[in-house]
Amino acid sequence: MSRQNIVIVICVVVITGLVVWFVSPNREEMAKADLDVAYKVEQAGQSDQAVTLYEKLIAEYAGTKAADLAADYILRVDHYKERKLIQEVRKNIERVALVMNGYREMMGAMPASIGQLDSGEYMFDSDYIAEIVPEGYTYYLRFEPATTSFTVFSVRTYADKAVMSDAAGNVMAISRSDFEREISQEGLERITRGRMVFLQPPPG
Repeated sequence: MSRQNIVIVICVVVITGLVVWFVSPNREEMAKADLDVAYKVEQAGQSDQAVTLYEKLIAEYAGTKAADLAADYILRVDHYKERKLIQEVRKNIERVALVMNGYREMMGAMPASIGQLDSGEYMFDSDYIAEIVPEGYTYYLRFEPATTSFTVFSVRTYADKAVMSDAAGNVMAISRSDFEREISQEGLERITRGRMVFLQPPPG
């Protein structure tokens, strides 16, 4: 190959590279474009679809600033969904807690079982508590006589998270696996009233 031809080839390669550099967006720009699309989907109220897009972006453009932002946005969506979940059930969980704490005020101690709650000495009973649970939900009330306390759980069928509240009124969202572990403690007896499941230690 002559010197002139070599120079021509080099020029062609350089020009081609420059064209690609100017015309083709780099990874960061492409990731930013995908991030903007996912964000608009989130703002439109399609949070689950947005999370899917964020996760796809992270997989395809790992190491970019947009991927780091996508990870932050996933956490934000998750926290928003948790707050919304708690907000949806807080009022009814508080009603259950009000009944239980009212029993303690009248009787001097928390009921340790559904038998004590239904003894007739208190104005409310398990049937009343069961009526508090809204359609589409299942609540679990776990008696905890060892600590003279109780715990309430709220869950929707097929939901990936549940809500947990203790006697002090502390409410939090927990994973489905944590929820299943909490309600499956060894030795607990289950008694169902409508959409409410009572969990109590075995008699005796």
